[in-house]
Amino acid sequence: SAVDKYLAGTWNMRKPVPVMTTPLVLGLSGADILPVHIESAKISKILSDHSGMTPDLIKQLPRAIADPIAVFKSKSTGPYSGIVMMLDLKDSNGSTVIATFHLRKTKHSYLVNQLASSYGKDSETKGSTAPIHPKNQWFVNEIAAGNLLYVNTKKADDWSNQTGLLLLPVGTTTHQL
Repeated sequence: SAVDKYLAGTWNMRKPVPVMTTPLVLGLSGADILPVHIESAKISKILSDHSGMTPDLIKQLPRAIADPIAVFKSKSTGPYSGIVMMLDLKDSNGSTVIATFHLRKTKHSYLVNQLASSYGKDSETKGSTAPIHPKNQWFVNEIAAGNLLYVNTKKADDWSNQTGLLLLPVGTTTHQL
């Protein structure tokens, strides 16, 4: 309903949009269990900057965040530690959707885990002009780099079957990670 109010122009733009409570999977990945919020302006930025993201996809984010395919350490630097979630959603361009988080961010005098952005992981690496083929190679590279914190092996196998990319080595279990 918050997304609908935002789109209708009836949401107070000074208020963050409550998304959910930090899901257990993020707790298992090292995050504190806190409220999850997104800044109102971020919704507009997601919709304007990422052509494959739709209001319907944004509404599906809480469900997908609660049960992601994988969770990675963010390589970005800055004042807040970050997490990148690989979601079981595709944007309208067919790209696998990610959600990025800033953890333990102080907002309005209390701590939250902030949903910083969400978009389909496209065919280029940020800061590079060289396309990656296929589109989803980024996820495989993150695992190879040792940034994987959590994986749902069943969903990872399903994703591999859909994309033709081997996300995890054959026989990998969550206990091996």
